[in-house]
Amino acid sequence: MEMERINDNTIRVMVENDDLKDRGTSVRDLLSDRNKIENFFYNILSELDTDQDFVDNDKVSFQVLPNQNGLELFISRLDDEEAFGSFLQSIAKEQEEMANAQENDISAIDDLSFEKKQALQETDQTKSSTKPAMAAGRIDVIVLDQFESLLSLTAVLEHFDGQSVIYRYQGKYFLSVDSRYLDWTSAELNAFFATLVEYGRFAKQSSSFLAEHGEVLFSGNAIQQVNEIFAKA
Repeated sequence: MEMERINDNTIRVMVENDDLKDRGTSVRDLLSDRNKIENFFYNILSELDTDQDFVDNDKVSFQVLPNQNGLELFISRLDDEEAFGSFLQSIAKEQEEMANAQENDISAIDDLSFEKKQALQETDQTKSSTKPAMAAGRIDVIVLDQFESLLSLTAVLEHFDGQSVIYRYQGKYFLSVDSRYLDWTSAELNAFFATLVEYGRFAKQSSSFLAEHGEVLFSGNAIQQVNEIFAKA
């Protein structure tokens, strides 16, 4: 386990899988138990913070980046309200930049002239005459009671090309999947929905609600991230 001080208010801790094993835990265990991961973080903090700069501070934030070798833990001390606000703004900005990057390909068509858009539409219509009709996708949120159920579902969806986000809220796990921009037929879309409800159930909470009130565990291509981390766990 290695520690690096980023600045006066932030330290970075590299925790390898062997370190986790020595402590009787794993990335999977930590992500599946909120109390366990909080206790683990504070134990790490008490061991490394020999100067007591962070331990006695009420406003300490933990950010976790799981990887194949273990995890990176960023511990930030928020000394005042202004720093706390800046920290929240940085998280919001990061999420906004990620969302903008995902929509670049979609928004680019708005810059085309009317003639070019019309030509593209005519080309698409020509292609569609020789292919099955494409179905309109949507954003769906599936709720799962157990972390193991989430892992089983993401494994089945390993070839899903749409955007996906994983949240944790009130002790349950939520998988948001965006199939709006996939070239799927109605039959393929129905098979996809059937797979989702085989492992979980459609949630009443929306992605926007979970983003505000829940905890984001993985975003962007969450399914691929989870499969990569836990494939050999």
